[in-house]
Amino acid sequence: MATAGTPGRAAFGAEGEIYRFGQFIVARDTAVFTSIPSLEYLPAAFIVYPNPGTAGGNLFIRTESEEAYVFTLYDSHGKQVWKGSLRGSSAVALPGLAAGVYGYSIETPTRMYRGKWVNERH
Repeated sequence: MATAGTPGRAAFGAEGEIYRFGQFIVARDTAVFTSIPSLEYLPAAFIVYPNPGTAGGNLFIRTESEEAYVFTLYDSHGKQVWKGSLRGSSAVALPGLAAGVYGYSIETPTRMYRGKWVNERH
């Protein structure tokens, strides 16, 4: 268990995930360092696919939670290009977007998840 202000070490993988000495979980008002053994991961609360995908198609969000959440998609300049309130697994019809890398956030009442989505072509 990590304590605020206590020096410690963590190892990061190629995608930025913490994979040694447990996992570091950041919630809206707290951060928790778990004692999960090396190379063992917590299940993803949300899976966004296909990635890469294409504009004009659907972007799917899979979750086992029935909790309401807000999905927001941002372009590479941070401009919001899509936002909607969803519940459970959902399909999002994407507008005609330029090819490139987009960021997304999924906000529940207690947590915020962030990721990136690649649009291969328009």
